[in-house]
Amino acid sequence: MGIFMKKGKLHIRLLFYYGCLITVIIFVIFFSFYFYVARSLKERSSQALNIIASTVSARLDDTVKQLSEDSTKLLYSEKLKSLFYSDKLYNQSMDSLSAQRDFNVTFYEIMGPQFPASQINIFREDGHYISIGNYTAFGRALEPVTDCEWYRRSLEEQGAIFLAPPHLNAWSYYHRPVLSLYRSFSQRFGRKNNAVIEMQFDYYALEDLINNMNISQQVFILDKDGNFFYPWEENLQSEMYKQISSCWREIHTLETAGTFTSREKNIVSYTTSDYTGLTVLVPESEDVLFEPIRSFRNNLLFIGLTAFFATLLVSYFIAHKVTVPVRQLYTSIQNLNLDTLNEHREKPLSGGWDELELLNSSFLEMQDRLEQSLAEAISSKSHELQARLLALQSQMNPHFLYNTLTTISIMSENAGCTDITNACNSLSSMLRYISDDEPGLITIQEEIMHTQDFLNLIKIRYRENIHYDIHIPRELLQVTIPKMVVEPLAENCVKYAMNGPAPWCVTISGHLTDTGWQIFVRDTGKGFTKEKLDELHTAFATLNPRREIPNLKLNGMGLINIFIRLKLIYGEAAVFTVKNLENSGACVTVGGPLSPC
Repeated sequence: MGIFMKKGKLHIRLLFYYGCLITVIIFVIFFSFYFYVARSLKERSSQALNIIASTVSARLDDTVKQLSEDSTKLLYSEKLKSLFYSDKLYNQSMDSLSAQRDFNVTFYEIMGPQFPASQINIFREDGHYISIGNYTAFGRALEPVTDCEWYRRSLEEQGAIFLAPPHLNAWSYYHRPVLSLYRSFSQRFGRKNNAVIEMQFDYYALEDLINNMNISQQVFILDKDGNFFYPWEENLQSEMYKQISSCWREIHTLETAGTFTSREKNIVSYTTSDYTGLTVLVPESEDVLFEPIRSFRNNLLFIGLTAFFATLLVSYFIAHKVTVPVRQLYTSIQNLNLDTLNEHREKPLSGGWDELELLNSSFLEMQDRLEQSLAEAISSKSHELQARLLALQSQMNPHFLYNTLTTISIMSENAGCTDITNACNSLSSMLRYISDDEPGLITIQEEIMHTQDFLNLIKIRYRENIHYDIHIPRELLQVTIPKMVVEPLAENCVKYAMNGPAPWCVTISGHLTDTGWQIFVRDTGKGFTKEKLDELHTAFATLNPRREIPNLKLNGMGLINIFIRLKLIYGEAAVFTVKNLENSGACVTVGGPLSPC
């Protein structure tokens, strides 16, 4: 106990346990919430990147489809193809001017005043070409078109569209970067393709298309061969382009759309068009993506640490509030001794805890009970010493008494005095019964025999003026009771019943009850006075045999003496009543359980 209550130890333990518990709770909540929010933000960012990639891919598909549809309209015009294959269209003559005018009229009848292509070029195998759009030209290429990669590739596609990455327009005076859609065709259906139409789309128009979508992230577009369509720069060896090329190679074998994390810690969303084969990639650096998460984490960490230290402070005060009253109670217990046992301090514990106040109240009650028990023990020991002292003071030599009575009995027997002989025998039995110091209880049969010896002595003296009747059932004779309980009552009857006219009568009876035994001693005298009854009842009600015993003489075993001994042996189960009878006389009832408490 002393080790446990070492100064501050319980306080520190409580603070440590509270601190550990609160730390675990705060950090579990912090990390759970942080990872949940981080995962949610990452998923939302990935969804946003996916939407951007899908939207750009859809817009690009719409543009390419429009270019493809326009090229199809032109190639389905037999008149336009007839003019294109006519040699007079390219001569510098009046007929060629008329043919060129017819071609322009037919072209704009098909396309209308506006079309998405910035320039449309149509090439023949022999090098003749037509360029129409921002400017119009009819001529012959200086170099053979059959040597061009785009021409050979278009023929290989056999009429299907072929997209070329951004390049400088070699057929324009301005040399602006363009994207080209190529498609090969022939003059007649079923013949071998020997011409190519090129639908040019201004690269800057594509740039404006993407910029008008208000996208903050960088967008990259690559074809199925890994060539960059957007953005287009002459220096494709920069680190960014290398990283995007590496990403494209990683996703080339994956699904047509999705999100993945690159080796460079970039979140990349991509969409591959089934129509054009172009792949749109939208990368986002994890550092940029998780910047709000890091800010949120730092704020949350600050709040968590603040809550942690605040909770520790509260835990400190709670622990202090608990340990201070415990230490007060411990000090009270340590200071408890015989000198301070009767000091009652009703001062409440500082702390305001109902449980500790209840413990303090229980301690004070225990202190009261301990004081009471100690007083009873001291009183009992004192009474025991007093009884032993009185017994020693009243002790006489029994052998001298027995020898004297025996001498008187022999002399009376020789003289023929039977009454004196009987009196000596009865008195000798009484002395042996009284002087026997064997501890414990005796049977009712022994007590009744002793009472008969007393009544026989009285009968010798008063002869026919006194009568006594004893009615004790057989089943009651072996019940054990305290010694000298019935005889003093019979002695009281003889003493107080003779204040009336003779003959006098003493009746002793008894019976077994459901819980114990009872013996009734009655007389035919005048009974107790009202004052005497009130005095006895008050004494019986206020007397505590375990705390105090009145100073009684051994030769005057009275009613209070019997009451005290019954209470000491049977406790609350003891039976002792005193009352007057209706006609005359009084009755005293004693009793108790079949075994002592």
